[in-house]
This record gives sequence, structure tokens and C-alpha cells, in this order.
Amino acid sequence: GGGEDGLCGIATAASYPIKTSPNPEVPMMCDSFAWTECAAGSTCSCSWSFFGFFCLWHDCCPLEGGVTCDDLVHCCPADAPVCDTQRGLCASEDGSATVEWTDK
Repeated sequence: GGGEDGLCGIATAASYPIKTSPNPEVPMMCDSFAWTECAAGSTCSCSWSFFGFFCLWHDCCPLEGGVTCDDLVHCCPADAPVCDTQRGLCASEDGSATVEWTDK
């Protein structure tokens, strides 16, 4: 007999490879048909909708948690989600901070 560890201790060693690195970042699927996927760290945004009810085509905002502006060409960061399309700026909800918007 080999006791609790098996013959020569073979029962204590894994018989399969053991993972030593973290999982790679997975892209985000933007729609249920998987037509568009955005890289990890970016946000899906609608670029063409059906009368504002249903998004027919998505694209990606390069900002994590980004918000798409009404012009559907630019986006704003999560901490300044209000788009000012006249000045090309993004503002915080209380209006105390502004940053330039980003092209999608």
C-alpha cells in the first residue's frame, strides 16, 4: 500500500497543467448578435438607432464607463457625463468641472 498519499506520493501531484497567470481581459460584446465588440477598457455606444428606441449599430467609446454624446461621434468620461456640443466639452453633473470630449 501507499498510504493516504498513494503509491510514491503520486496522488498529491496534479495530473493536469496548473494555471500560473491571470486571465486575459475579455472584449465586451455590444449587442446580442455579437456584431460589434469593444476592447477591454472601452465602452459600447450606439452609433445608429431606430428612432431612439432600438440600437441597430454599435461602436466603441475608448473611455471606460464613457457616455455617448447626442452627435453620436464623441463621448465623455464617466466623471463628466454631460456633453456640451456647442463648446465640444464634457461637464460634471454639477457643472464644476469640464474636460474635452473624445472622438469615438
